[in-house]
Amino acid sequence: MTDTGNHNDAPGGQEQQLNELRAELEASQRALEAFSYSVSHDLRAPLRKIGYFTELLIETYEGKLDEKGNEWLSKLGGQAREMTQLIDALLELSRTGRKTPRKTLVPMQGIVEELTRHARLHAGGRIIHFTIHPVPAAPADIELIGQVWVQLISNAVKYTARKEETHIEIGAEEKPGGIVYYIKDNGVGFDMHYADKLFSPFQRLHNRSEFEGTGIGLATAERIIARHNGRIWAQAEPDKGACFYFELPDK
Repeated sequence: MTDTGNHNDAPGGQEQQLNELRAELEASQRALEAFSYSVSHDLRAPLRKIGYFTELLIETYEGKLDEKGNEWLSKLGGQAREMTQLIDALLELSRTGRKTPRKTLVPMQGIVEELTRHARLHAGGRIIHFTIHPVPAAPADIELIGQVWVQLISNAVKYTARKEETHIEIGAEEKPGGIVYYIKDNGVGFDMHYADKLFSPFQRLHNRSEFEGTGIGLATAERIIARHNGRIWAQAEPDKGACFYFELPDK
């Protein structure tokens, strides 16, 4: 008997299509990451030269340029440094996307306590209160997941800088199949209408003049969590703080 049916409609055919699409997507992502790495790497050399010659001009012609000339050179050097920071962040994002997590049982409590202790030591006179609840261990790549904690805690510290007193709460909730971690602050928050931009590279919800940063950190965190088959999200209100969550599977 001749089979005239569409094999793609069968469960096996659909699964094959999904696998092919997934393989194509992964190949495209690897190609894009390789391209980003190559472009970013190639841009570093000319930027270093721009920075070097700008500093040389300032040193050589000190006292010979008028106020406006000195101002322009200073701005040029600042822009070169800012671009270098962006390129370094983009390279880090590319490396993160290519790295396969090597999972061990990571002591999250110790990481959180160390990072918050570091934040207090470098608070610059600010009053920062950390409330740390139990933070269970989870299987993860200790280096990569450490980057996530660094990003989220430093974000909480940064975006509470205008408060007389900073309050940051860190904890977790164990659920069937995984653990949800959270970092809550009383900072500037943001409008949830723009939440979809949070984890995209170079997307910023606040002006660079208000809060420094490259716009890459949260994108890197999102990619790391995705590599662990987890998810990351946030809730916030303008001037009422923000709470970032990330979930990791417990296996």
